[in-house]
Amino acid sequence: MNKKAKTVLLVYGMGGHAAQMNRLAEHFVPIDGKDKMYLTFSDQGNKPYWSNKHILGEEIRDKQSSTGLFGLCKGILNSLTQSIKIFKMYNIRLVISTGPGAVIIPSIIARLLGVRVIHLETWSRIETYSFTGRLMYRIASEFWIQHRSLQMLYPKAKFVGLL
Repeated sequence: MNKKAKTVLLVYGMGGHAAQMNRLAEHFVPIDGKDKMYLTFSDQGNKPYWSNKHILGEEIRDKQSSTGLFGLCKGILNSLTQSIKIFKMYNIRLVISTGPGAVIIPSIIARLLGVRVIHLETWSRIETYSFTGRLMYRIASEFWIQHRSLQMLYPKAKFVGLL
């Protein structure tokens, strides 16, 4: 696949975030993938079958670790470095994210470069904010929610229903 082809960057985390991205991708990724490249960036090691290329990232903050501020700074720096490389190497035209916090840095870079960003708030959020949601609501070009009850918290969000 041509690295200068129009590329959709799909950014997500492990577990439920990956499950949401897989369900979402089923709705828009063509089987042949000839017109666009679908690049995945995640801390989950497995390349989805629908992805043309998968880049393994690291968590920005390891919730189980006691490295504190040092670990957070290291994670942010690593994400920034990887994200810059991705945007230099590929012709990213759209970023779609399902969380968690690892989606923030690539999304900020995308917006600074004029690239459209869509964030889908996690399906487990029904009545409360998520940390990532609070930030991505301000960063993303479009913010999608899966529960109508979140419309009070995110008034400009687009209700898309459950995946």
